Amino acid sequence: MNSRGGERFTDEALRIATNLVPLATQFILRAKFHESLSEDNKRLKATLQEHRGIDSLLGESKEMCEVRDKIALAVPSSASVLLVGGTGTGKEVAARALHLHSSRAEKTFIAVSCAAIPATLFESELELPEKSR
Repeated sequence: MNSRGGERFTDEALRIATNLVPLATQFILRAKFHESLSEDNKRLKATLQEHRGIDSLLGESKEMCEVRDKIALAVPSSASVLLVGGTGTGKEVAARALHLHSSRAEKTFIAVSCAAIPATLFESELELPEKSR
C-alpha cells in the first residue's frame, strides 16, 4: 500500500523499487566507506603533523631554539621562504615543519634541491619582476 491513499503500488512501481534497492544499498555502503576513509585520512594527517611539526625538531641548543622560533615566525606569512645551510643541516626537515603548520598544509609539499638547478635558471627564478624593484 502507498502512504497517500491506501492504493496498492502498481506492478511497474514495485519492479522499479525492487531494482533500485540494490543500487541504493551500494550507494550507502560506498558513502559510509568514503566517510570512513576521510576520517582515517584526517586522523593520519594530524598524527603526521604531530610527529613532523616544529616540536619534532630535535635538540635543545640555543641554535635549535632559534630555528624553531624562526619557523614559528614564518608560519602565519604567505611569503615564500628560502632556507640556506650546509648539506645535512636539516633544511628539508625545517621546510616540512614550516609547511605542516602553514595555511598551505593541505597542499602538496615539494622539496627542491637548489644545487640541482643550473645557476642561470636559478638566478632567473629568484629575480624580482621589474615592477617590484
